[in-house]
Amino acid sequence: MANILEDGTGDAFKARVDDTHRLHVRAVADASNVEAVLEGDHHILATARITLTTDSTSSLMFFSNNEARGLFIDRLIVTVGASAGATENSFFFSGMRNPTGLLNGSGNPLVSTNSSFSSSVILDAPSEMGLEGTTTIGGNPILGINLKLEDSHFTFTRLLLAKSNSISFAITPPAGNTSMVVTIAASGFLIRPEPS
Repeated sequence: MANILEDGTGDAFKARVDDTHRLHVRAVADASNVEAVLEGDHHILATARITLTTDSTSSLMFFSNNEARGLFIDRLIVTVGASAGATENSFFFSGMRNPTGLLNGSGNPLVSTNSSFSSSVILDAPSEMGLEGTTTIGGNPILGINLKLEDSHFTFTRLLLAKSNSISFAITPPAGNTSMVVTIAASGFLIRPEPS
């Protein structure tokens, strides 16, 4: 038996069907990250200000997703100051997929903030902030780019961490560096479950 739509003029639970048999609807579309903020599912993970005093690579951020839902990282923010002693004007930013942790890290978790000030939801994402000389344990390279010094870099990304996935980020200062202050932040949201 076929279903028949009849014109209900668009009031209450009745849809409007016009004389050419088109169903009229009103829909509102929000970006997923805006919707996540409204629902308390958007989070920011960040390091404190870290001073790098050599030109060796240091892993500065590690976190994993322990949530049942996927964590979609939509933005990375890398801020660097001037480099004392540098012989070039760029640094190297890199990322590793699914490392197991950091070696010789600070032991301190990243700063974790819910983007909705009215939400008390805390992201279940074990994390650690690195220090000068910290290295990443395991994982596979996923990202490596040269960036200009003395700038803030807002990088739109499309990284999805399923449950138990992890990621780390490192910075290699320019050759000759003796002092450079850096911070790294990642913002992302939990993916909405599919309707059943």
